[in-house]
Amino acid sequence: NRIEGDWLTQSATWVAQAVPYHVDGRIEVRDNTNSPVLTLGEGLELQFAQDNWLAAGLGEAGGLKIMGTSSARVVMRSVAPVATAGSWVGIVLGEYTLGGTDLDYLQISDAGQAYYSTQKGAITLDSTASRVTIHNSTFSNNLQSDIFVDCSSTPTLNGNTTPLGVVNESPCP
Repeated sequence: NRIEGDWLTQSATWVAQAVPYHVDGRIEVRDNTNSPVLTLGEGLELQFAQDNWLAAGLGEAGGLKIMGTSSARVVMRSVAPVATAGSWVGIVLGEYTLGGTDLDYLQISDAGQAYYSTQKGAITLDSTASRVTIHNSTFSNNLQSDIFVDCSSTPTLNGNTTPLGVVNESPCP
């Protein structure tokens, strides 16, 4: 399974396949007319090539729902056979991220590469207010931080395993 990358302007659900998805381009969930939401089903695995990311709410409305379970997490990692921390960008949630964006039972590794010199962790929250929940997720082999929260974001975080931790932007005005 190969994904070349693109904007998703309509809501969609991706389900687990017998083989992982290989992501060769950037995936951005956004559109002001349709307010799309990408739902990733339990057991789905996405392997990202270098310089790529999954983003929602950058410049236009978009949401993300990761619907893993304790026995079938959604896995996101580098496509590299021997990955280093920062092999790919990670998840970026922006100012127009929709309310109800929920990341549950995600397993994310090898992320944290800078994008436009602003990436701060495996998951970067940029002006998302209180519209994001991240819970029951595990992080490993990431660069900079596991979750970066800027001053304009107040996510709900619980039950996560974050060896690099949650980094809150400082100083805040």
